[in-house]
Amino acid sequence: MELLRTGDMQGLEALISERPGVVRHLLGRLWDEDPSVRSRTAAAVGIAAAHHHELGLELMRRFVWALNDESATNG
Repeated sequence: MELLRTGDMQGLEALISERPGVVRHLLGRLWDEDPSVRSRTAAAVGIAAAHHHELGLELMRRFVWALNDESATNG
């Protein structure tokens, strides 16, 4: 979280490339109160998808499912 707040995208990218599981913690930050954190989180999710292609496909499946009206995830 500190990397998102400070805007250390290089540090975040290094962390994501070493530990792809970090992305599950990032997903919750997409709804953070701070617009800068939300923006950096979205970029970090894109970085994760670029570094780990299978993870990127899984993330897209989740996002599309969340957009589905029948998924009960629409607030």
